[in-house]
Amino acid sequence: MTALPTLAAFDLDGTLLNSAKEITPRTLDAVRALAATGCVCCLASGRMYRDCMDGYAAQLGLPSPVIAYNGAMILGPDGEIWDETSIPAELCQPVLDEVIAHDRHLNIYHRDTMYCRRPTAWGDLYIERTGARPVYRDDVYEWFAGKTSTKLLIVDAPETISRLREEFSERYGGALYITITEREYLEFIHPDSNKGRALLALCAHFGLDPADSVGFGDAPNDIPLLELAGRGYAMADARGSVKAVADALAPSNDEDGVAQVIEGWLAAR
Repeated sequence: MTALPTLAAFDLDGTLLNSAKEITPRTLDAVRALAATGCVCCLASGRMYRDCMDGYAAQLGLPSPVIAYNGAMILGPDGEIWDETSIPAELCQPVLDEVIAHDRHLNIYHRDTMYCRRPTAWGDLYIERTGARPVYRDDVYEWFAGKTSTKLLIVDAPETISRLREEFSERYGGALYITITEREYLEFIHPDSNKGRALLALCAHFGLDPADSVGFGDAPNDIPLLELAGRGYAMADARGSVKAVADALAPSNDEDGVAQVIEGWLAAR
């Protein structure tokens, strides 16, 4: 880049976080140094905000917004919801029908709270990775009927997730945005929601030119972010589909890849 970005959006898992799910001191220093130049530095994750992103936002200690739920929710620096786009109740029902018919694990996100029917091995995997604290209800599917959801997430074996994505994509067409964020996660959000559109919304909010923005990511749900940012960086170990849309590659998350790129910008300046 010939000039520093005015807005930078960072995916968490596999990007800003190392394999231990930590922001290293080097990466923390680099992001704060970039923010000190006037750049709006925001987290952009498929995670919910409460319990799963708020701790990392607090660790950064920046007066920055947060993109959560793959762009379905944008929050201000104080955790106030600036914008939310939920899945209509009638579009949630086919996902519920699939889960009930095959006894799959489902996370239901409603008003920034995660609900599950009961603890499962797949649910425990998700909790271990993210720190989420679900509310368990035996009657959750009956309780949820007729309600909207910020996001629905099925957790299952990678081969099952891949197959379900194809099946649901055919069934829904463009009625829902369906994406794989981890090999075991199939996520459903409103079709008007993705990280890229959230980035554009933040640029408009702050009066910034999207051409001066950057995005970092490693997974398929980061593709809209990399495509719509002025410059998109895929991590070195990102999937091929992500690298294909990126403008540049960054070293891996375990090599402080984000920090290395930022340090290069600042040194060149």
